[in-house]
Amino acid sequence: MRELKESEEIKQVINHLTQDIIDLYHIQIPIQDIDEAVKMFGGRVEEDREKYCKYCDFISKERDSFAIYISPYYKSERRKMIIAQQLGHLFLHMGYQTNHDLWNHQKEGRFQEKNDPEQARQANSFAFALLMPEKEYRKMIDLNSEGLLVQTKNIAEYFGVSLAAAAQRGRGLNILT
Repeated sequence: MRELKESEEIKQVINHLTQDIIDLYHIQIPIQDIDEAVKMFGGRVEEDREKYCKYCDFISKERDSFAIYISPYYKSERRKMIIAQQLGHLFLHMGYQTNHDLWNHQKEGRFQEKNDPEQARQANSFAFALLMPEKEYRKMIDLNSEGLLVQTKNIAEYFGVSLAAAAQRGRGLNILT
């Protein structure tokens, strides 16, 4: 039971951190242009076939900035989620603008993700919280619910994410089952 509680505590910390980032950078929700948000954070998105084929999706430290390299073949919903997940690694695991010492100890170049499922879950939680902040998500649930019936498709379309991502966010917030 303690393990589950810690996981819930981590989700709450991630939700709060993400909301602070949204507020600090005046990110408009829903995020229409994820590339513009990345620019606001001080980075850029690169769709590079050569680097993608070699490394898959990744984030790279470039001096005091960063670049996210992704496949040029993603549909818009998936592309948005991949970029948001990489931003999760940036803020949570690389320390960009959140932990000066951790950021300064990051080597230039590609971020070396640990083969750690918890790190991946945290990056996913960050992505969900960035793209579908809790307060806005709950508002959309209220607007798109009648009794126990929730129009999750409308919520997904509003946030520009997949139906699966919208449903998973609802389950993660203990709103949907």
